[in-house]
Amino acid sequence: MVEAEERAERGKKRVKQSFPGWNVSTGVVNGSPAFELLNRADEWQPHLIVVGSHGHTAVSRFVLGSVSQKVLTEAPTSVRIGRASTGVGNSAQSHHHRNRWVAGFRDGRA
Repeated sequence: MVEAEERAERGKKRVKQSFPGWNVSTGVVNGSPAFELLNRADEWQPHLIVVGSHGHTAVSRFVLGSVSQKVLTEAPTSVRIGRASTGVGNSAQSHHHRNRWVAGFRDGRA
């Protein structure tokens, strides 16, 4: 949990640097990522939920992950899904202008 809290605080600082007027808070919970994100959305009533999606194989790059798919279809509000860089295009330009946002993640531990 300590690692997750530290990652959340680092993410919060990055968001606040880009958007100093935003009220940004963090929270770390145990449970199913999709279920917990949907619960928070019901509690907080946000205008937008941002989740990440990534593929580990060529086939899965064309399909949303199970967490992002569940949040997208069941959320009570708008959802933005960010994907990892594919490495396509001008790499110098994409590295210079790249912003990464993390709203929820799974640390992969059982």
